[in-house]
Amino acid sequence: MDIRIQAVLISSLVTVSLLFIRDLLLPNLKTKKEEKKQKIEVYKKYAEPLGKSAESMFWRLNEIFTNGSKAKFLERGKVITDFDNYKYISTLYRLGGLLGWITAIKKEQSYIRASNDGDSGKLLKALSELEKSLADGPHAEEKRALHLTEIWSIKASQERLMDLGAEISRIVKHELKVSDVLLISDLSANRNLEVSRKCADFLCNALELEKVPDELLKTTQFDVAKKLSIREAWIYRDWQSGIGEMMLVKSESDNRTFDVIGYKEFEAMFGSDDPEHQKWITRLGKLFDGVAVNNTDANDMRINQLKNTFESTANLILTIDNSDVDLGLIGSQTIDKAKNVLAQA
Repeated sequence: MDIRIQAVLISSLVTVSLLFIRDLLLPNLKTKKEEKKQKIEVYKKYAEPLGKSAESMFWRLNEIFTNGSKAKFLERGKVITDFDNYKYISTLYRLGGLLGWITAIKKEQSYIRASNDGDSGKLLKALSELEKSLADGPHAEEKRALHLTEIWSIKASQERLMDLGAEISRIVKHELKVSDVLLISDLSANRNLEVSRKCADFLCNALELEKVPDELLKTTQFDVAKKLSIREAWIYRDWQSGIGEMMLVKSESDNRTFDVIGYKEFEAMFGSDDPEHQKWITRLGKLFDGVAVNNTDANDMRINQLKNTFESTANLILTIDNSDVDLGLIGSQTIDKAKNVLAQA
């Protein structure tokens, strides 16, 4: 090839490359760098209140799990002292406040393209784990199916239990809503038997087996009711966002867009007749109402739910402490305790 043609080709290639770098590559790198900076700035603005809120919730959960006598304030059905009432309301406030700060962070960074790099990615993962601990309970569905197959000697593979349990849970929760009771064991004997029959017919149809005999249903109906009386109070992710939004107000500070309401405002909401406030506060309260963390009652899924929340809160605290956005305001005692909780998990 002629040397002049080669020179022209090389010159053209260099020009195109420079244009690509100038017009596409450099602006794209600059945009990514700016997005990363913006995301870190969001976390920096909320690191202090988020960390303090997580710390406050962490110590309340620690109190609940390490001192059964101090957790008596959760037993709402008994005589309630002013102090017990305060502890209960403040527990709801602490969890609601934590969800509020998480919601604020999500709102502020909603315009920033999601990234999973560096500290922002680690913090996002820690927040997601906390949300998951409050929201996810598929093991409860599997447990219902397992209990029934054992009672009626029905063979079902481990792989099928989850799907079977989902429908069993639907049958149970529909009956609870229709009958307006908390647990299946609260139903009358006739209704208990009817629920047993519906569950048995579903299992046998799904597994293509002969129906469970009526006599066996009658002799096992109360055992079935006991096993199906699983206490649950999952706070689904959209509910968490709803609770978080209830807790937020426009910030008067130039530093942040949002702030979480104070305890005084929350207590007023707790005691108000506003159905909208009561809807969200009730969803918070169901997680704690009457839960006995030292009870060996394996049918209260809230105990493991709170344990998982305890551990994920500890993880969030350590993630903030280890990040560049940490302001050094989380106490050393909290850090040490959080490490201990995760070490024992």
